[in-house]
Amino acid sequence: AAPVSVLWTACLSKARGKELAYTIAARYRVGDIVLHDKFGKGVVRKLASNKCHVIFEDKERLMASAN
Repeated sequence: AAPVSVLWTACLSKARGKELAYTIAARYRVGDIVLHDKFGKGVVRKLASNKCHVIFEDKERLMASAN
């Protein structure tokens, strides 16, 4: 399997729109670019109930959201 950083770079290259500051209260869509205070730049890969899967350069994380 490819390292997470390679997948992160590929997702970032396909992402569209402006970067959004990450907050728990926001709604996200697949492909959104989020900026997290601790984890840096990430891309939303999947949505779940009140959560979203975001890939960062080091790993994919399940993040709280308003979805």
